[in-house]
Amino acid sequence: MSGSADNLDQEFAQALENLMGIQAQKTLIKASEKISDEISGLISHIDEASSEKQVILLFSTCSDEQMKNVCYLLHEQNHTDKIDLLFDSMCVLHPDKTVSYCKIAYSVYMKLKLYDKAVRSLEKQLPFEPIPEKQQQIYLDISALYYLCSKFELAFASIQNVPLSLSTIDFQVKVMREMTHYSKAIDLVSTALSTAAPADQTILAIYLAQILMDLSAYSKAELILTQYNSDNTDYHSILLQLLLFTCKTHTQAQSIQDVENRGVYFNKLIIKSDFSSFQKSKLFFELGNYYYETILPKNALECFMSSIQAVDNNSAKYKIIDLLQNLGMHQLSMQFLQKTQLNYYKTYYYHSLQLINFNKYKEALQVLEKCVQLNENFREAQILKAQCLIQLQRFQEALQLLIKLSSFQEIRIQLMLIQLNQVLARFENYSADARSVVTAVDTYIHRYYRNQEKLNPYNQLHKSPIPQRSTFMHQISFNQSVALGIINANLNNRKLQFLQQRLSQDFPVFTFQHLKDKPSQFIRVGLLLPQTTETPFIHIVYKWFSILNQNNATKIYVYAMDKQVKSPMQAHIQNSVHKYVPLFDADQFQCAKHIYDDQIQILINCNFPGVTKECQICALRPAPIQVQSFNAPGTSGASYYNYVMGDSFTIPTNYFGYYTEQIMQMSRPICYSIYSADLFTDNELNNSSFSTDLNTKINLSSVLDEIELVSQPSTTTPPTKIIPNGKRNMKKYLQIPENAFVFACLSKIYKLEPLLLNLLSKLLRTKENSVLLLLGYPEEASVNLSNYFLEREQKVFFLKSYNPIEQAKFTLVVDLYVDSAKMCGQHSVTGALLANIPVVCFPGTHMCQRQTGSMLSYLNVSELICTSWEDMYQKANKLANDTLYYETVKNKISKTRTKLFDLNGYLNELKEMLQIVWNQWQIGLQPICTVSMNKRETQKIDRQ
Repeated sequence: MSGSADNLDQEFAQALENLMGIQAQKTLIKASEKISDEISGLISHIDEASSEKQVILLFSTCSDEQMKNVCYLLHEQNHTDKIDLLFDSMCVLHPDKTVSYCKIAYSVYMKLKLYDKAVRSLEKQLPFEPIPEKQQQIYLDISALYYLCSKFELAFASIQNVPLSLSTIDFQVKVMREMTHYSKAIDLVSTALSTAAPADQTILAIYLAQILMDLSAYSKAELILTQYNSDNTDYHSILLQLLLFTCKTHTQAQSIQDVENRGVYFNKLIIKSDFSSFQKSKLFFELGNYYYETILPKNALECFMSSIQAVDNNSAKYKIIDLLQNLGMHQLSMQFLQKTQLNYYKTYYYHSLQLINFNKYKEALQVLEKCVQLNENFREAQILKAQCLIQLQRFQEALQLLIKLSSFQEIRIQLMLIQLNQVLARFENYSADARSVVTAVDTYIHRYYRNQEKLNPYNQLHKSPIPQRSTFMHQISFNQSVALGIINANLNNRKLQFLQQRLSQDFPVFTFQHLKDKPSQFIRVGLLLPQTTETPFIHIVYKWFSILNQNNATKIYVYAMDKQVKSPMQAHIQNSVHKYVPLFDADQFQCAKHIYDDQIQILINCNFPGVTKECQICALRPAPIQVQSFNAPGTSGASYYNYVMGDSFTIPTNYFGYYTEQIMQMSRPICYSIYSADLFTDNELNNSSFSTDLNTKINLSSVLDEIELVSQPSTTTPPTKIIPNGKRNMKKYLQIPENAFVFACLSKIYKLEPLLLNLLSKLLRTKENSVLLLLGYPEEASVNLSNYFLEREQKVFFLKSYNPIEQAKFTLVVDLYVDSAKMCGQHSVTGALLANIPVVCFPGTHMCQRQTGSMLSYLNVSELICTSWEDMYQKANKLANDTLYYETVKNKISKTRTKLFDLNGYLNELKEMLQIVWNQWQIGLQPICTVSMNKRETQKIDRQ
């Protein structure tokens, strides 16, 4: 299959090369052959004053054609700045010939595509042109050149010097659409439409519909186009009909066959007509849009190419680039991008998208800066710039940009700002933000169900307002969560439908047949890993691979979806599994075929549910059993997952009905193998004043040896920093008073919320000599949180460490851990329990809110699980002030905490669960909820 994709890539490349002349480089004529040897020789020394004067004198004796050739030669030899000098000198020497010289200069600059200089030549002609009609034509030309240079304000100002007509309205509308001044454009066209002659109304209706389509107001555009529709076959009537059918792709369900039949009809009509080249180009462009919106990329590409063949135009070029990028043909897209207009804002925009596809955010940001300089009104570039700034953790710059963009009242921008507010601990409008998210989700779901058969998966309008793993998941109902999952599954399938046509126009629906195998000695388990570099999640599953792969019951296959950078962790994974397959450069179909050819029996997606490459691979069903892993925030809503992994607390039996998947319910919580019960010494845990005179500090690398992590690579920041040994020294290191009672919440900042901050503030007020410890990154968030508690005259300290093992070690200074409610702390909570620190939590309904409760329940300290914020305060306050109760709970945790790190026990149970669900499939049973009981017995539950 990969061969067919490669062949088609070559076909596309050859067609585009023939069209755009990629191989045939355009060069200027050898100007030196057309002018005298004397002036040609002087040009190479033109920077010398004497040579410059001689060139000017000889230039004045040249014919018009020779003058042009001199200019081309100057340009070839990088003396373009001297062309202005020559023509300015000619105008001074022969003022009566100024207009003639300006026209020659204009012709030269246009051929060299130096549009800024061409404008200057036109402007110099204006004072010498007495005829109003010719003046107006000059203003039109100046406006067009400013438009080409992305100087839309100047283009708009220049066109105001020309009387209003259909052509000037057309140009003004183009400019205002580029400047996103849609209201002004609508007012202009509506006013003209109300007074226009019947013959002009169709044209004006087209202008108005195009503006409304820019605003995604397809229903209104359809209404206007329908009003002026006719069966005529003149240019404007056909254009109107094409726009009308494009609108209908957004408002009415249409079969592929109807779309193709209608497209063939329009294609024949355009070819047979005697329209001008410009008109044919425009019609082919709109026909391409029609195909693109109905997810027929090959037809769309052919129409865009026909549009360029008729008249070379940027609009069709950028559509082709967009289409190629969506098809994953990035190299060909880049080649084509190099043939677009230089120094034009959209060229830079698509270049930045290309860079972002390869995670080159720094380079993309530099390109976007240039794009925004050329057109600061281009909102898509501004939004993309904000995304790059966030990826580069330049949060303050991103915040300022999003606040500036928020005046547009666009839901995408509002939600980006809301999400960034959580990262930076800007909780002033938290309740209103939460309501906005819920409203946006509800609106999106309703719009989807009205248009579910008409969604172009690459249209930003159809993108989910929040990811399925979001800081506001706790605000979303189960029904909404399922609906979002169903929409994402639909978009995944439609993206596959789009990509499928790259392989073959007549390619059948891509499915795999899974036949019942003969019973085998082991199960082939495949894992789709979005990242294989050093992250906490990879550290969790890393030891799983090595242990599961060593037994005779399972063989582990890892499919790495990220770029291979030869990191230590990637090398460790490769050595620990049965087979390691890098799939970064493969498309979704090639990935699925790899998995199918490996005869994977159970495929586990380790990415979050959503519209991702991993999810699209699962949508092709390359394995008979497909599982959403334990890190899912809740149900995926997708029909192509048979199971989701959970435990008896995160997904209790009475929650089964809220999941579209069947449940693999373990009896115990996830085993976080990154930690070990030996991370702290007995002296550190039992003696708060422990230290030694000879060794008051230790190197963390020695701790790694103690906890048998020497064979594991480090996390992103190598943990070799010298840190204190013992609680007293750690407090000194963090500048926390030695006798202070330390409350802590070491969840990432975006997991915090006002209710939690209020609870922590209340605890600090009621507990004498108490302080609070929070994570200290990003820096802007720690400043905001510091100000919040300083206003209440309360002390807050920050742990500025990205390393999970360092964070776990520093939890030794904590006396009571208060977990975040909207999303659990997970890794930080594990570190706290490892240090025997009591943890209070308030579980929600989603999986991402229940992991802490699962751990506490498993350790038999369910009394720390709270039912409300008030209950959480009462229990935390009792622990802080009742020493006897505090020590009782702490001793209880101390006796049972090692259960959390029984990796062999956890994996034995997981292995049994995988065997059960595979046996069910082998004997022909439908997937069914499978519950592992504490006594190592398994129970199958039919939730019907």
